[in-house]
Amino acid sequence: MIRWLSSYFAWSPQAARERILTGKLPQRMRIHGRLDLANSPSLQALPNELSAQVVDLSRCSALRALP
Repeated sequence: MIRWLSSYFAWSPQAARERILTGKLPQRMRIHGRLDLANSPSLQALPNELSAQVVDLSRCSALRALP
């Protein structure tokens, strides 16, 4: 997909979770709904521009900074 185009559509929460947990982060990510990343101890980073109604990051011990 064209990079600039991917910033305009909304990801499903499940697709966004899978993509984020692979570590291959897009620059921008807009999620339609609630993004549940709880209990992801290996999660280290989030997209620089992340938009979601709710983001659950509880028990993500490797995450050191928020965008």
